[in-house]
Amino acid sequence: MNIFTDSVDLAEETLQIVTQKQRAKIEEIKKKTNYDSTRSLLEKYADPSTPLRRPPSQPHTPLTITPRPNVQTPGVHERNQLLQLSRAYFSIGYFVL
Repeated sequence: MNIFTDSVDLAEETLQIVTQKQRAKIEEIKKKTNYDSTRSLLEKYADPSTPLRRPPSQPHTPLTITPRPNVQTPGVHERNQLLQLSRAYFSIGYFVL
């Protein structure tokens, strides 16, 4: 396991949970405000030239999370080597800021 992939996995899982809670809250509000019946009345009696926001034939499509490819990140040893190499370049003045 890698700390970066663990962090991203946790963020993705949290996003899914929050999205589910949001959708549940929206459905709760729709029930309390009689959203569906109001919408059907508007569709039935509203002026046909006035478009509604979203036609009822197009349901909301949920977000899909695409899995990330398993990318290998440098291990501790490789990172330490890179850090030592960059320090060496800076110490000899190879990089000029």
